[in-house]
Amino acid sequence: MHVAGVLIFKGSAPPYQGFLDHIAARLDHVPRYRQRLATVPLAQGRPVWVDDTSFDLRYHVRATALPSPGSEYELQVLAGRVFSLRLNREKPLWEMWLVEGLSDDRFAVLTKTHHALVDGISGVDILTVLFGEEEPGSKDWTPRPTPSDASLLVDALGERLSAPAEAARAAAIAAALLADRDRNRGSSGTRIDRSKDEPAAG
Repeated sequence: MHVAGVLIFKGSAPPYQGFLDHIAARLDHVPRYRQRLATVPLAQGRPVWVDDTSFDLRYHVRATALPSPGSEYELQVLAGRVFSLRLNREKPLWEMWLVEGLSDDRFAVLTKTHHALVDGISGVDILTVLFGEEEPGSKDWTPRPTPSDASLLVDALGERLSAPAEAARAAAIAAALLADRDRNRGSSGTRIDRSKDEPAAG
């Protein structure tokens, strides 16, 4: 589920590169827009936000033009197509489209943001970044390394241990995992022992 919007502006559309630069300069103020969701192994916790180490602003900010005559009907058709597509769960959960060619010397911006991302930043979304007061941000951004599956699992189980009911569940899960590991080891050993009892060929 995502929150979508259509913004219409009077005048010529800005150059695509300039639009990209404008957004890039403000992304420091909404860190979630450079993060994706990572799944905890064995479904032992809620997905967690991690930096997208392959973040590419051009994937999220796109440009297109309306076909002639460029009326609001053509804009509605485009918006319906864009908004009907599911956001890629392997990437930060937002998109923005710069739309040229709207009649009467206008252009539009389509925005699409997953509700989980909006909730995660207390309702501050990309529109606030674009149209709020400009604040200085850092020029460089280095993503933090993606946590390993083992690290995600340990953190999730640690969170469970902080609550009594979850602690009991975590202990049961750990016991089940250990029992399963022991069974696998035992079955492996049994197969080896049987192979020793087989008569030699010839």
